[in-house]
Amino acid sequence: MAQGGSKKYPWYDISHGVGIFGTSASGQDTLSALLFTPNFYTVGMANNGCYDNRMEKMWWNELWMG
Repeated sequence: MAQGGSKKYPWYDISHGVGIFGTSASGQDTLSALLFTPNFYTVGMANNGCYDNRMEKMWWNELWMG
C-alpha cells in the first residue's frame, strides 16, 4: 500500500525513510507500525497511546484492530 502511494504521488520521497504519528488508538498503531514494519517506518511519534489493552476499554481495540 505504501509503495503504491509513492507511485501515485511521485513527490513522496520514501528513499530516506517514512515517519508516522498517532494519538490515542493511533498512538498504539504507530508503535505497532514501528515494531512490525521497521524496514519501512524509520521514525514515529505516539501521543497518549493505549499500549496495554488490559487497562482501559479492552473491548475497543479488539473491536477495531482485530
